[in-house]
Amino acid sequence: YEILRCLVGSEMCIRDSDFPDVESTASYAQAVQELSALDVISGYDDGTFGPDKLVTRAEITKMIVDALAERSSAEASTESTKFADVSADHWAKGYINQGVANGFIAGMSDTEFDPDANVTYVQAQKMLVSAIGYETFAQGQGGWPTGYKTYAASLDITKGISGITDSTELTRAQVAQMIDNAMDLSLIHI
Repeated sequence: YEILRCLVGSEMCIRDSDFPDVESTASYAQAVQELSALDVISGYDDGTFGPDKLVTRAEITKMIVDALAERSSAEASTESTKFADVSADHWAKGYINQGVANGFIAGMSDTEFDPDANVTYVQAQKMLVSAIGYETFAQGQGGWPTGYKTYAASLDITKGISGITDSTELTRAQVAQMIDNAMDLSLIHI
């Protein structure tokens, strides 16, 4: 079946998700549907979304760059990264460079990005707060990690995410929900 949902106040209509592993009643279904329609996230070759699969640091960086509509800059990047663990032919090299340039992500150190490490809840909060321009405010509330957690909660970036700790490694469903929440906010530039 195919159901259309029109966004309030918009001419744009989005089909419900075609992913067989995303139930229409799932708490994250609308987020997956919207982000998929906007080409921020995609499924796997077998047509599934994989809501319970863990997200790596490279993957969330790509998703956030795509949400910021900066994919073309990332894909056009030919520069190597400053990180020894991101090879010149790494699939996310351009996205990592763009994320670092945008200031929403940094390495685990000056020379290590750890692209294949799973992203944690507190890391995702920091990335999203920074990506939408609230880093200065988060720094004013105590910086890493408290200020970012405070701002992520106050901006409803964490809405729909519960029962996890700062160190919980996030699933694709959780990351989709958080990115979708962040996309409802206005970007600020300071």
